[in-house]
Amino acid sequence: MTTDAAITIRPADAGTWPDVEFPFDRPGAVRGCWCLFFLLSSRELRDNGDEVNHAALCSLADQGADPGLLAYRDRTAVGWVSIARANGFPGWTAPRWPTGWTTPRSGH
Repeated sequence: MTTDAAITIRPADAGTWPDVEFPFDRPGAVRGCWCLFFLLSSRELRDNGDEVNHAALCSLADQGADPGLLAYRDRTAVGWVSIARANGFPGWTAPRWPTGWTTPRSGH
């Protein structure tokens, strides 16, 4: 595990989109969910499939919705967390910040 450099946190947006994709490039990483688990029903996630869900998360980032946060070490994205205000998730009414999924880059 690398521990010698500071971690910087940035929102996932249009400018950081290529870095958002790193955890999703691994086989079986999210099974096509693209961190939309709390935004869509299970049926929608399944019926949409990988490409539609990928485009939906990309659209959120492009629109400035900041669908998550990226952790950087030495300018390399090393972690991702899907996070949003509770009012962004259907069915959540309390003032919370639920997280949908997190992943570190191997070795960090």
